[in-house]
Amino acid sequence: MKRLSFPKYIFSKFKSLAIINTLLVLAASFIEGISILSLVVLADLFITRNLDNVTKITKVFIKIIKSIGIPSTFGWIIGIFFVLNVIKIIFQIFAQYTIYKTKYALLRDMMIGAFTDFFDARWYFFSKNEQGKLMNSFMREITVFGDAFAMMARYFSSIIQVILYLAIPFYLSWQVTAISL
Repeated sequence: MKRLSFPKYIFSKFKSLAIINTLLVLAASFIEGISILSLVVLADLFITRNLDNVTKITKVFIKIIKSIGIPSTFGWIIGIFFVLNVIKIIFQIFAQYTIYKTKYALLRDMMIGAFTDFFDARWYFFSKNEQGKLMNSFMREITVFGDAFAMMARYFSSIIQVILYLAIPFYLSWQVTAISL
């Protein structure tokens, strides 16, 4: 239960930032998955050179881009791959920005709470301890706490990416993927 108290605290205190972080990471992962699929289509078209002997994924992908009104030429699919990667990178940049924004909001909240406790403490608390040692320990622990949040967010992002990286091969052929794992 203690392990879940930190994420619960973050979601209760910074709900909007946590939701934005989650949505941005999910969107970036989803776009990355589509980008990987477009790379599969590029490889398929490069190998077959025509649309007669392509795989099922390539046929579905081409059907989708034709329904949008995009031609299904090799150049257009390279362009789609490029645009999807640029959009993915933009989402990842905004995700990192909101992760750090949440981290520093969390640190500010923790520091304000700790300083309030320091100011409410009796004089004996400060006179019995060395102030420099106390402040150095406090600042080091606050920094570790903020870094723990940033690492937790990156870990969550990595888990989503691994699931996505495994979902695509399983969709293509679960037998080959299971054997290769």
